[in-house]
Amino acid sequence: MYEASGIDRRPFFYWNGTVKEKETVRDEIRRQIEGLSPEDRIVMDAQIATHITHLPFWETSSVVVGYMAIGDEVDLQAVLRASVQAGKRVALPRVEGSGTEMALRSVTDFPAGLERHAHGFLQPTADAPKITDLSSALLLIPGRAFDRSGHRLGRGGGYYDRFLADAEPGGVTVGVGYALQLRSHIPIDDLDRPVQIVITDSETCFCTRPKNT
Repeated sequence: MYEASGIDRRPFFYWNGTVKEKETVRDEIRRQIEGLSPEDRIVMDAQIATHITHLPFWETSSVVVGYMAIGDEVDLQAVLRASVQAGKRVALPRVEGSGTEMALRSVTDFPAGLERHAHGFLQPTADAPKITDLSSALLLIPGRAFDRSGHRLGRGGGYYDRFLADAEPGGVTVGVGYALQLRSHIPIDDLDRPVQIVITDSETCFCTRPKNT
């Protein structure tokens, strides 16, 4: 587990991390995930999907916001398929505007109905319907690392932090990662937005009580 000495730790494991400290954690996480076998990751992805669909908020959510995994992210396609089968709307993020904005668009056919962004990830097409009402949504948020207070360390682009800050979704935000990505503390700053729940292959961590419960 990553530990740092000589760092001023604020209450509740708040760690005002520098860019270098964040990159150190990101690199360590990347190496650890690379050490997992494809077979292990398939099993872990299935365990995470089971934890998500057994959340108390799963039954009451009318919208499930997911993502199409890139590289070493948790694959949520099983959850997205289960959402469609359960009659829920599925929304995926699309990078729009100047390339720094993220909008949620409804999808029913994936991955076939998606297009590839210049950076390599799959996203909805520009004509897919936008979803703005997230009051009964379950939002599944990827991350490089999380802690038990819900703090999230992303990949560095800030897409989800800006989205969570601007959208004020009102739904339930769930950080998704492997057990090795859940840490006692992580480097964060004032712009990083926390999640309410963190789900890994080994546990479900309720960080704060969702407002709609």
